[in-house]
Amino acid sequence: MAKNVKEVQRKAQVVFSLDSPYTVPKWPDITTDEQSVIVELLCDLLAPIGHHRSTHTQPSKGKRSKKRKRMVASQALLEGKNQGMGGLMPERPPVPSPLPSLSAFLTVGFNSTVRHLEALARKSTPGTLTSDPSLRQSAVESQPSPLPYLTIVFVPRSSEPSPLHEHWPLLVATSSLALMSSSTIRLVTIPKDAEARLSSALALPRVGIIGMMDKAPYSTALVEYVREHISSVEVPWLKERLTGEYMPVQTNPTQSSVPIVQDKAEITKGVAD
Repeated sequence: MAKNVKEVQRKAQVVFSLDSPYTVPKWPDITTDEQSVIVELLCDLLAPIGHHRSTHTQPSKGKRSKKRKRMVASQALLEGKNQGMGGLMPERPPVPSPLPSLSAFLTVGFNSTVRHLEALARKSTPGTLTSDPSLRQSAVESQPSPLPYLTIVFVPRSSEPSPLHEHWPLLVATSSLALMSSSTIRLVTIPKDAEARLSSALALPRVGIIGMMDKAPYSTALVEYVREHISSVEVPWLKERLTGEYMPVQTNPTQSSVPIVQDKAEITKGVAD
């Protein structure tokens, strides 16, 4: 009877992987208490928009419901023409109430916020990359009329890193290059479970990323608190590349192990025994 197969022996091996020579940008530090205060101020600020939406906006019942209403209205109009003015006439839709002014100063959602930041980043010129405040100010002032810039970007984020969030520090930092140094955009992380409160405040099924533009109505308290407690996003490699020094590629050694492969002669001998 053949012998039992021996356990596969393994040997230690070092595996090397390549990494970027530039320093990875970090998220601004924020404490749990600061997150709680910011979420509370943000929900209070968004509450009027949610109240307006829940009061004046009828929840969608799907495309079939809209099609059915159009058919009923057209049929009522036809009967009114056939029977003269005494026939049934379709009711005029009520005049919609205007949204609170704050809604025009918000970007709600991943795509709208990213598009706005990308538009700001495209306005960055080589002159805005300088560390000299006077040169940067002159470069910013020489640009055409800028877009309304975002003062704060709120990102619900869990403690575990996610590929969907890796681009935010760099995007916010490059968007801030098109602004004065005193107007840099703040990137604020809030707890992941705050999405439910934001959804309730805006009366939307789901809310994630929110961007707030400059001079948003009634946002003074929130903006001042964020600017006082949250620092600007720093991307060290944007300054490192200005030095003109060669940045070598980084190698990351990782300890691993591989199975020891036996020669064919040894395997044949073991089977024969």
